[in-house]
Amino acid sequence: MKVELRKPKLSDAKELRKLINDKEVLKQLCGYPYPCPLSRMEKDVKDCINGWKTKESYCFTILADGEIAGSIILEDPSKDMKRYELGYFIGRKFWNKGITTESIKQIIKYGFKELKLYRIQADTDSINPASGRALEKAGFKLEGIRKRNSKSGNRFVDLYMWGMTKWKRYILENNKEIILLRILGRFINYRKSIEIWIALYKSVTTWRRLF
Repeated sequence: MKVELRKPKLSDAKELRKLINDKEVLKQLCGYPYPCPLSRMEKDVKDCINGWKTKESYCFTILADGEIAGSIILEDPSKDMKRYELGYFIGRKFWNKGITTESIKQIIKYGFKELKLYRIQADTDSINPASGRALEKAGFKLEGIRKRNSKSGNRFVDLYMWGMTKWKRYILENNKEIILLRILGRFINYRKSIEIWIALYKSVTTWRRLF
C-alpha cells in the first residue's frame, strides 16, 4: 500500500470527520466530542492550514493508495522552534497495515531534513500499545513512563514518553555505513594490537641478544 503525506485542504474535513467518528478512534484522542460535528473538523483543518503560515505546526493529511486515511502533525514547538511534538490519528479500517509507521517515518524525515529539528517527541497511553509499537518501529525510543497519569473511564492509564534526536535519525538512515565503520575500527584496533605485540617481541629478542 502506497502511503503519502500532503498538506491539508479544507475539503479533507468531511472525510476526516467520518474517520474520527468512531468510538475506538476517539478513545485514543483528547478533546473531541462524540459524535464529532463537521464544523469542529473544519476548524481543525483551518488551524492546520494556518499552522503552516505561522510555523506553529506542520500538519499533513495521510493518503493510503490515494484515499484519506488520517492526519499527522508536528506541533507545540520549543521556543527555538527546533523541538516539536508528534501527534496523529488513523481511521480504524486502516489499522494494522503499516500506514501509521510509514507516516511517522515520513514526517520525521521532513522534520529533521527540511525543518532542521534536533528533537521530536511523542506520548502514548498504556491503553493504546499499537501506537507505541508504531513509534518504536519508526525508530523512537521509550524514554520514560508516568504512572497513573490520567483517567480513561473508570481506570487510570500510564503515559509513555517517546523521543528521537537528530543523531538517532542519522544512525537509522546510515546504519550500513556505521556498521562498516565499526568493523573497520575493530580491524584497525586488532591490527594495532598485532603491531604492538610484534614490537614487544622484537624488543625482547634484541634485549636477549645484548645480554
